[in-house]
Amino acid sequence: RASSALAAGVEVCTSYGPQAGFAPVSFRRRALKRQYYFDCACAACEREDGSQVLERRRRRATQLDEQARKACEREDWPTAIAFCAAAIDELRQVFPAGSTMLAHEEAKLARLMFNGAESAEHAQLADAALGRAVAALELCYGVEHEELKELRHLQACLRSRR
Repeated sequence: RASSALAAGVEVCTSYGPQAGFAPVSFRRRALKRQYYFDCACAACEREDGSQVLERRRRRATQLDEQARKACEREDWPTAIAFCAAAIDELRQVFPAGSTMLAHEEAKLARLMFNGAESAEHAQLADAALGRAVAALELCYGVEHEELKELRHLQACLRSRR
């Protein structure tokens, strides 16, 4: 799937291996060299070459996600939501808009917000978050993706409470 409309004659690129953001550039380049026998010089690899900033952001997002998981175990939804939102902020600096990684993180945040929707105001915020997650996943996978059914069901539940 393309994340946007493509004009005729425009070059279309694809990822041959670990997507930028999932692994450090050195790992990605080694994997591509080993499997496909070429030295990657894509924009993402060139941008990251020698940079430790993205790796620190990935690690920070992982730590925040773990803190969110622990808050979920305590059913402390406001804390889990705050940690998950902070992790997404970090990942937005790593992954491009339209990334599947960001779409799944948005879906995770929307589910947390659904769980923590104890007031009408929180329900409205959760509904909006679910809408963003649905839009992000549709962009990545199309309208029939299995995860979308669940998110739309959560939206219906919130809307039926009003």
